[in-house]
Amino acid sequence: MLRACFLTFATRARPVPTRRESSHPRDLLGRAIGFVSLRRVDAGTFAVVQQSKVFFTALFARVLLGRSLSVPKWCTLTILVLGVTLISLLSQPGAVACGPLTTSSVPADLSASAYMIGLLAVGTDSALSGYATVYFERVLKTTVLTVWDRNLQL
Repeated sequence: MLRACFLTFATRARPVPTRRESSHPRDLLGRAIGFVSLRRVDAGTFAVVQQSKVFFTALFARVLLGRSLSVPKWCTLTILVLGVTLISLLSQPGAVACGPLTTSSVPADLSASAYMIGLLAVGTDSALSGYATVYFERVLKTTVLTVWDRNLQL
C-alpha cells in the first residue's frame, strides 16, 4: 500500500516546489545580522530585544495578511516594546541603573556607538524574522497544494 501511495504521488503532473524557505537569503541575512549584534551587545540584552519579534510579527501580519488585533493586544505589544526599550537603554555601557558599572559585566572594548549598532542589528534581525514568519504563512495559505505536496514542501 505504501508503494502504491508513493507511485501515485511520484507520477503527479504538477511539480512540487523544491526551494526550502529556511535557506532564503533574508534568513541568511538575519543570521549574519544576529552574529554582528552578539559581538556588540551582551547576551541578556540580545535576548530581551529579540522579544520584539512578536511585535514585528503582529505588524507584518496586519500589513501582509490583513489581520486585525484588538486594542488590548496592541496595548500589550506597545508595553512590550517600551519594556524592551527601557531595558536596552539601562543596559547601555556607561548607564548607571543601580550603581556603578563593573568591568566584568561589559567588555572593555564596547563603546556606546558599537552598542547602538548592536541594538539596531538585533532590531533588524527581529524585523526580518517577523517578516519571514508572516511571508511563509502567506505562501502556505495562498498556494493550492494537496496534503502530500505540502508535506514534501515542509
